[in-house]
Amino acid sequence: MRAPILDLLGVLPPDDAFRDVDPGQRRRRTHDAVRRVFLAASLAQPLCLIIEDLTSGQTREFASPLPRRLVRTPAVSPDGRWIMFQVYRDGAWLLDVQRGVMQRVLEDPSAEEFAWSPDGRRVAYHSQRSGGWNLWTMAAP
Repeated sequence: MRAPILDLLGVLPPDDAFRDVDPGQRRRRTHDAVRRVFLAASLAQPLCLIIEDLTSGQTREFASPLPRRLVRTPAVSPDGRWIMFQVYRDGAWLLDVQRGVMQRVLEDPSAEEFAWSPDGRRVAYHSQRSGGWNLWTMAAP
């Protein structure tokens, strides 16, 4: 049995775009409002990123790119093509949703809480890379 443990972070559609879901298991929709992304745990998979197609109900699961490392703070690009996320203490990773390929794009182990610019050209995040918490931006793929 799987239980979602962390919501997607990012820009949300209007409140009336959500269907009624148990508040403890709320999942946020992507910008196209036909998919939702969430993190979930199960006995077989300690923590994985899941994309659910709201039209068909089909899901795609993506395990952490590093064994036994938590996947955290996912953020979906405005066009729905990319998901930026943190692998705990290993930096920022990017998932190409269509191809299912992940790559590390930032080696800063403290980078987290990603937010895409509305045009999808930049990603903001916070990090301790300068010794204290600050906001940073980087070019998107």
